[in-house]
Amino acid sequence: MRGCEIVNIFNILKALGLRNDQILEPWSFVPKIRKENRVLERQNLSQICLFMELIEGKFPSYEKVIPSDCDKTVKISVKDLKESLSRVSILSNDRFRGVRLLFESNTVKISAHNPEKEEAQEELDCQYDGPSIEVGFNVAYLLDVLNVVKTEMAEINLKDSNSSALLTPENDQNSSYVIMPMRL
Repeated sequence: MRGCEIVNIFNILKALGLRNDQILEPWSFVPKIRKENRVLERQNLSQICLFMELIEGKFPSYEKVIPSDCDKTVKISVKDLKESLSRVSILSNDRFRGVRLLFESNTVKISAHNPEKEEAQEELDCQYDGPSIEVGFNVAYLLDVLNVVKTEMAEINLKDSNSSALLTPENDQNSSYVIMPMRL
């Protein structure tokens, strides 16, 4: 097993552009190897090799992606929404995994359909009193977010059907999730 690790490590080191005479042996004594903007690190305790490539340049401004002009707020049960999305998504298109959420006065209608003309629809209670708005989302992205939310309720902030949504767990100012809409 140890020999396999060394062979793989040497292949990685060669891919970095290091010559055989630059690779020190035995490997277990080398904590880090650097070459230009690439780093290979070995953690002896956990036997993990970590390969990183340092990015040069300016990091994009993530604040521009987070929607700030949302004027519609929906409060909904995380558990109910997750269970409903899981059931409805069974009949969503296997390729695009799109679901529609229609927010109306204190209800949200979740629907999905596929090319075989099959359709699923569920209705949930929520806290919303604004104009009717229908938004399409990839159900996998919604479920990914809902699976990490630990609160009972969440807020979904919307602007319109073509803008990204901001999902925030109730009473948790440290977590916000941006979900891009889909055209269905």
